[in-house]
Amino acid sequence: GASLNAVALFKYPSDVAIDANGNLYVADYEHNRIRKIRADLGEIRTIYGDGYTSTIAKPRGITLNWAGEAFASDTEGARIWKLTPDGFPSEYPEAPLCADEPLPVEVVFEANKTAVGAPLEAGLFEFGLYDENDNLIGTATNDAGGLVNFPPFAIRQIGIHIFTIRELGLSPFFVL
Repeated sequence: GASLNAVALFKYPSDVAIDANGNLYVADYEHNRIRKIRADLGEIRTIYGDGYTSTIAKPRGITLNWAGEAFASDTEGARIWKLTPDGFPSEYPEAPLCADEPLPVEVVFEANKTAVGAPLEAGLFEFGLYDENDNLIGTATNDAGGLVNFPPFAIRQIGIHIFTIRELGLSPFFVL
């Protein structure tokens, strides 16, 4: 390894992890390497990668588990590598490739209705759940404690989604 006084260049270090001994592990994204900086700052050593994409390609993340084993993400190879002490990685099973369309994610929304000056009865108020285009997704009524549970539904598009809950029968400008 190179001492810290010698040249040990990093190019876009994208993530770091620290082991129980205080050693620092660095994912060196542009150099296609995983580096270890000893806790006593005596040495920087490449523990995996040859600088080319034939080994690890564009490591973006690194983490250590409770046993001190290092794991690195290979963003171009779409893999996770478990790094062994001798510098030879073992590849975790490949994740399935993404389908043309993302798998749906089930979402559940809850709200609370509070009544002031009167007892709250189950089913007394009805609410609508609307998407960012003001489309009604579903309706629900309150229980005796004020909890409003909307039925689950699936989101199939990747992105940020904004939803609004409104009490039905009120002005559309009143938002819960």
